Amino acid sequence: MDMNIKLINLLGKVEVVSGPGGVLKSSNVVIDQSNDGEVLKSNSLSHFKSNTVDIKAKKMHYDAVTKKLELMNRVVAVYE
Repeated sequence: MDMNIKLINLLGKVEVVSGPGGVLKSSNVVIDQSNDGEVLKSNSLSHFKSNTVDIKAKKMHYDAVTKKLELMNRVVAVYE
């Protein structure tokens, strides 16, 4: 953790609970809290699952302020 540049590195497996029923699983996540924001990034396999979707991708970018999730690189999704 380097609070001078507002970066936090979460090494290993990471699980982020997002609202009711939503879970984002990834590994080696960087949390960037600069510019009064909170952005989670991972270049590892990421898996988002909620009550209505099940999405896997090789790269993830999540903005916790705007609640925008961007999954990139070989994205596979199942919608119910």
